[in-house]
Amino acid sequence: MGRKRSILSQCDGDYQHNKIMEMLVVKFLHQTLTDVIIPTFDIRLLQPISFSTLKAKRNASKVSWLSDNCIGTSAAPYYLPPYYFEMHASTGTKKFNLVDGVAANIPTVLAICDVKKEISQNKGSPCLNSIDFSKFLTDGLKYTEASTDNSMKDNRENLEKIGKDLMKKPVSAVNSETGLYEPMEERGTYEDALCELAQRLSEERRFRHKYM
Repeated sequence: MGRKRSILSQCDGDYQHNKIMEMLVVKFLHQTLTDVIIPTFDIRLLQPISFSTLKAKRNASKVSWLSDNCIGTSAAPYYLPPYYFEMHASTGTKKFNLVDGVAANIPTVLAICDVKKEISQNKGSPCLNSIDFSKFLTDGLKYTEASTDNSMKDNRENLEKIGKDLMKKPVSAVNSETGLYEPMEERGTYEDALCELAQRLSEERRFRHKYM
């Protein structure tokens, strides 16, 4: 019994599956109002898999149910079971065995790659600046604070406070030799870095509205 229990997830996923299907307004990935990219990991193929609006629009064989994609990317190991579904097309049937979205360590990179592919097909030439999308991490969380399934009010408020405190700290990066976080003095605080990123995104948006 102990061995069997050790390979089971904490939850059966039924409530999550039903809630996702209930909340989604559109049925298929290519119907989303905003272009999205959904990263997952296929445990049978042992490789990352990503679903995107642009791929679905370009290739009919990549059209899938949005609920399947959302359930797959949210199937966090240990907490929720892996998710299996099939995608049928004229070229044949493709099977997926998915868990989680951690395959995309920095999901923004996937978005940039997808946009670049779309631009190359449309013969566009916008000004795509290279942006350093640093991850905002803190290594000082206690066990209860790091838990991904604790939604109690006091824990949510505590996490909010930790996030606000983090914004006042200097941007840090891991030293590859020591494995420790070290401040990057030239980057300022995390709040400064977020403001800088927001400014650059705003400038890029204005540029696109004006020239594209």
